[in-house]
Amino acid sequence: MASSLESIYSDIEYYFDTYELYGQRMTTASDEQWKAEWESIIKGLSERAVVQPKDDVKMLTVATGQGDLEKKVIEILIKLFPNSKLNVEIVEPAKEQLDKFKASAKGMTTEHPNLTFTWFEDTFEGYMAKRQDNGDDHKFHLLVCVNGLYYFDDWACAVDQFYDLVLPGGVMTNTIDSGDSACGMLFTKYREWEGNPMNLLTANDITSYMKTKGLDYQIHLREGAVDVAEVFDEKSVEGNMILDSLVQRKYFRKHAPKELLKTVLDFVTEHSHERKDIVL
Repeated sequence: MASSLESIYSDIEYYFDTYELYGQRMTTASDEQWKAEWESIIKGLSERAVVQPKDDVKMLTVATGQGDLEKKVIEILIKLFPNSKLNVEIVEPAKEQLDKFKASAKGMTTEHPNLTFTWFEDTFEGYMAKRQDNGDDHKFHLLVCVNGLYYFDDWACAVDQFYDLVLPGGVMTNTIDSGDSACGMLFTKYREWEGNPMNLLTANDITSYMKTKGLDYQIHLREGAVDVAEVFDEKSVEGNMILDSLVQRKYFRKHAPKELLKTVLDFVTEHSHERKDIVL
């Protein structure tokens, strides 16, 4: 059933449209649970004496989009380290998304004078090349990458570089689908069906790699479900966008071989259930 379909990430504007829609159709655990988990992670910086009370705190965020989650993490850092200067470097190649982040960040810096941003409209690879050219070797207390590793040409190399960018005792975080979730299992199966692993990474891949490197890690699971009811309506524009997100391929229904399309839809059917008229 080997095939080669276009990555959803080949069209940045379409990718972010589907990503936003996918987020709208997703239900997750409470924000309070999310906040408590992140506060626990960040408190470790002071508990391990990585950050002293009045130290500058340095944070790097990679593949941020418009920064919805990153801004929440920054607010937690400000709360937990109120007397520290917080320096945040933002790496995002999509100009429109970066501009949205910049616009919303203006209010944050006005409210918090100790907060500064440095913006890089670039890929992570480009950012690292500039650091090397400039002889820049500064490191970070916290590195955050939210749903970004899917789109790296060499994600394992990126993980190594992430690790090297973090100060001893600091925290490197990656948010990505668990390989044991329905979406993660679909990723794993789909890369076999198409014969192409492009953009189909799961957390299990990352943890397996970190084990081979002897790196310590923690897993924080957050339950979520996506309304996929419209995926089964071939005439639904939004349903087809969600389907594209599920397999990380652009215009999947239009271009996929019929057998591959059927296999994917059968998998979604098998791993879905109805709850309050929503198919998850």
